[in-house]
Amino acid sequence: MNWRQVCSAEFPKFEMKAIELDDKPYILIRHDEGCLCYFDRCSHQDVKLSEFGSLTDKILVCFAHGVEFDLTSGQRLSGPQCGNLSPIPCKVEGGDIWVSLP
Repeated sequence: MNWRQVCSAEFPKFEMKAIELDDKPYILIRHDEGCLCYFDRCSHQDVKLSEFGSLTDKILVCFAHGVEFDLTSGQRLSGPQCGNLSPIPCKVEGGDIWVSLP
């Protein structure tokens, strides 16, 4: 895997942080076990989750149309029919967040 250091891990747990890598938007989410990374787009209507999303009880909700995704797997739980979110490998190491893009 090609790991890239993207930012400090010093931001609140269960909050989203928008970042750009290779001119593409991603979101990072810190949680109890480490971090998560997803492409910053809802699979339903292609809106930015960093702008229209929120986190509730380990569920990522897109308020544009009410789609709910499991925070850790990216699987769609409810809302309009759409695809799942694809997790991107992410880790916390040495106080920083590292991401491995395909």
